[in-house]
Amino acid sequence: MTWTLIIMVGVATFALRASFLVAAGEGANPLLTRVLRFVPVVVLPPLAVSAVINNGGSTMEVRFLCAAVAALIGWRTGNAAAAMIAGMVVLWLFLFL
Repeated sequence: MTWTLIIMVGVATFALRASFLVAAGEGANPLLTRVLRFVPVVVLPPLAVSAVINNGGSTMEVRFLCAAVAALIGWRTGNAAAAMIAGMVVLWLFLFL
């Protein structure tokens, strides 16, 4: 029973994701394309915040500092890649030094 449910959920997830690929191949609706551009902006911040807050332990302050540095770099440069790289560099410096 459990494996049947897992397989059914997996097939449903695959079908849902594949439907977007098939629709995009045939020329997606312009409204859908415009809306989907905002998905990373909506999804990534909660993931980052939960990684900082739910960590606990002795590295909590370090992660807050890294998040602050990444936010500052992202705000000043407007470049998400630069913000992620800066945050990781600060994290590695504090954890390994």
